Amino acid sequence: SFFIFFKSFLFLNLFLNQRIGAVLPRIRGRLLDVGCWVNELVRRYGSGTGVQRLDEIPEQEKFDTVTLVAVLNYVEDSDIKPLLEGCYKRLEKFGRFIVTCVSPFGSSLVRMIWNKSPGGLREIEVKTMVESAGFKLVYSRPFMFGLNRVYVFSKEEKPVTIAKVEVYHWNIHSLIPRTISSWSE
Repeated sequence: SFFIFFKSFLFLNLFLNQRIGAVLPRIRGRLLDVGCWVNELVRRYGSGTGVQRLDEIPEQEKFDTVTLVAVLNYVEDSDIKPLLEGCYKRLEKFGRFIVTCVSPFGSSLVRMIWNKSPGGLREIEVKTMVESAGFKLVYSRPFMFGLNRVYVFSKEEKPVTIAKVEVYHWNIHSLIPRTISSWSE
């Protein structure tokens, strides 16, 4: 019926636009969008490669950013580890891996509207499964009133410069300066 079509179209467009809006400003360099559906992210970014399945791209081809926009919730448990490892292999050193997932609350809302929905993933679940593939979480933020969350992971942490800072502390008993070493980033 028209009502079901309108409800689905409106809801899907709202989710799609919000997800792309959360991901787009975080993309850097050459983009690979996995599970791209209608390839809207690549179109709005202006360049890149969109694929439905990761095996459509050779392992030796490297990208600066790899995205999984609203994909991880739909992946079977047995396929998650190979998918994440494949994304890791296709990412340049210090590249960005961007993921969006519906939250458990968002999943409940979708289930009320459509009577079906993938399970929502909690932040700790996403962090644990993605970091187990070698990534490091560098950014996480909810959007759409907490219905979704965007995560930005790095393939490798950039080296942090740590400088030794000498701090002089006067010992009031001897009035002799002593050096206290402290570390700062």
